[in-house]
Amino acid sequence: MEALAKFIMQGRMQAMMVAAGFALLSLKFPPVNILSSATIALDTLRLGAKEGGYVWGSAAIATALLGFFLFGNYQFPLWYGLTL
Repeated sequence: MEALAKFIMQGRMQAMMVAAGFALLSLKFPPVNILSSATIALDTLRLGAKEGGYVWGSAAIATALLGFFLFGNYQFPLWYGLTL
């Protein structure tokens, strides 16, 4: 877990990738959504609300795009990513 936290804190793109990846993975395995939410919470606690909101919104959009390419539907992954 420490290695994952260090990877998340390396930059904005890394946090977005981890949050979006875990959000998509949690569609199949629901307990993984805790890790997606924890990614955004860690980023928010370390860098502030503005940065956390940016990562949250960008990760939701990335989840929608990945969901569109994987499932052919972007609406459910977008709303799912926003509610996490």
